[in-house]
Amino acid sequence: MKQSSPLPTGMAFKYETAYNQLFDAAPNWIQELVIEEPLERHSTALAHQAAILAEKGEITARETTTPMKFDPKYMINKQQVEVSGKAK
Repeated sequence: MKQSSPLPTGMAFKYETAYNQLFDAAPNWIQELVIEEPLERHSTALAHQAAILAEKGEITARETTTPMKFDPKYMINKQQVEVSGKAK
């Protein structure tokens, strides 16, 4: 039986998790723009919001349209988490 290892706690893990959490919560058109144009305005804004979310642990309505709290287990249980107010 495989033993579960503890979650990584480094900042790289936090930034990646925050970015994925915000990317999955973004509308489809923003996701497509970020993929097609990784160095443009929407990609930069998403990266900036991910940095705020990773460092502060939450992102407020003042900083984005969708307030969100950082979930360190997001990468593990992605299918069970509510994103943008709707369950997957």
